[in-house]
Amino acid sequence: MNFYLRAGSVSDDVILVSDGEESSNYSLRFEELKGFKNSSNSSKGLVQKIDSDYYTEGVSQVFLHLCGTTISHQENLYTSNVNMLMKVACDKVGVKSKDFYSIYCGKVLDPEQLLSYYQINKDSKIIINPRLRGGCAGHNWDYVISDLDPYQRVPLPGDLLLPEQAIIQPQMEVKYLARLLQVRCKKVLIYLCRKHFSGHSFGGNFSSQQIMFDTDGNVRIDAAPEEYSRPSALLDYNAVSVIFDRALGDAADKYPMDFII
Repeated sequence: MNFYLRAGSVSDDVILVSDGEESSNYSLRFEELKGFKNSSNSSKGLVQKIDSDYYTEGVSQVFLHLCGTTISHQENLYTSNVNMLMKVACDKVGVKSKDFYSIYCGKVLDPEQLLSYYQINKDSKIIINPRLRGGCAGHNWDYVISDLDPYQRVPLPGDLLLPEQAIIQPQMEVKYLARLLQVRCKKVLIYLCRKHFSGHSFGGNFSSQQIMFDTDGNVRIDAAPEEYSRPSALLDYNAVSVIFDRALGDAADKYPMDFII
């Protein structure tokens, strides 16, 4: 039997071992390594399972009520905050999340707080309301035009009249759409064009009372938008045309812009 020196595994001491002891030690060491490997694999699998559970078990379905529509959405309550949830809902309807706040069970939610903090149950309803800006009163289309004279008259100078007209009637007036209403109408059309360009439309599902103006004259349509399509955009312009005709036209929905003698 041969004897030889081997360095200790724990300390730097030299140990005298035989061939049989060495082979036995190798077998034990192999079993230790094998057990460690299996333990490592199982631990790794356990960690992966914990991570998987962390990202899947917290997922819950909630209903978001925004702009007159209800959206079904699945969100991880442990990794998402209120602001992230509002942004998802607002992006779907084409509005800015910074102009809204969330309510759950009558309580206003902190935008930076995790959803799990509020113990939101499955299939719960979260209401997302627009913020009220102090000092920014809004009025709809009907209110804006109620106190306005839609047309104004301007006398024509004599050099714009034909000679035969000047002899018969030296003074003539022309009636056309008032300047303020021209601006209002243009802003409504510009708003629709921008909305369509951003990929949203309304399908004509709005009335004159839903066309809102703020104190600066900015326009928004208080209705739930939908994904843009050409037929939907055409219905938007048809709806605006009907609103303009009723407000500015005569009994035959014609605009009485003509010469007045």
